[in-house]
Amino acid sequence: MGHRVLKHTLLLMKEKNIPVPELFKEILLMAADIEYDIFEPGNAFTSLLDFGDRIHIYFHEEDKVLDISKYTKNFSNRMGRHGRKKVDPSLKYVLDANATKCKDDPCIDCPLGYK
Repeated sequence: MGHRVLKHTLLLMKEKNIPVPELFKEILLMAADIEYDIFEPGNAFTSLLDFGDRIHIYFHEEDKVLDISKYTKNFSNRMGRHGRKKVDPSLKYVLDANATKCKDDPCIDCPLGYK
């Protein structure tokens, strides 16, 4: 939901010619339930680059929740499942991280008692 709110905020700022302030050092987009072409020229997240120094996109190719979302909200591919549609080399401060092969760490001595 937050990614969609961000999208519409950026679109409204563009429509009303509101300058985008650089507020953040790092911007993290994780499991983004938003269209995977959102960084394409002319789309909403191109102005997200002005909000911070660097953007990190974490996606997981086996995210089942985003599969369901695709059929209940919008039929486009989701960025949280596929990453960006096209990696544009000119956007060198937008970094993609495929987390598909990451495994949970079964921490035995965790202070919170997780096992």
